[in-house]
Amino acid sequence: MESEFIALDKAGEEAEWLQNFLEDIPYWLKPVAPDNVSDPLTKGLSREGVERTSKEMGLRTRTSQHGGNST
Repeated sequence: MESEFIALDKAGEEAEWLQNFLEDIPYWLKPVAPDNVSDPLTKGLSREGVERTSKEMGLRTRTSQHGGNST
């Protein structure tokens, strides 16, 4: 039974070391609070943002909302 306690202690020490090692890697993203995940999807886009994104996707921008008639 003593050897099982020693093995359990060593496994716990290694798990703690691995956790600290992974937390120190700067390329790993930290967890994001759930409130912030959908935040960009709830905001409106500026006209410039929509036009730039549409152009990057290869879409043509709209010239007018009423098909070009200015009456």
